[in-house]
Amino acid sequence: MSGILMMVIAIVVLGGAYLLYGRYLQNKWGIDPNAKTPAYEMEDGVDYVPADTNVVFGHQFASIAGAGPINGPIQAAIFGWLPVLLWILIGGVFFELFRLCIYVRFS
Repeated sequence: MSGILMMVIAIVVLGGAYLLYGRYLQNKWGIDPNAKTPAYEMEDGVDYVPADTNVVFGHQFASIAGAGPINGPIQAAIFGWLPVLLWILIGGVFFELFRLCIYVRFS
């Protein structure tokens, strides 16, 4: 399988999950889009400080982009590319979206 095809499949799966599964979780738990994040609710100036959206995006991108090029090929060399691709797609869809919705809903 070519790299471009794997990338297209990953984009379709993750984009579809974001739109469909995310909407399902939002409807199931009644997530309020206007709810305040813990940084605003528990702001203390030390541990909970609201950050600019670009700063938060930069931190998340650096966390993913820093470890991905190192861990991805190592895991693929050990387990093969298909199990690693499935682990990333299925884990990213169900675990990450579920965890995010639970955290926002019950924090």
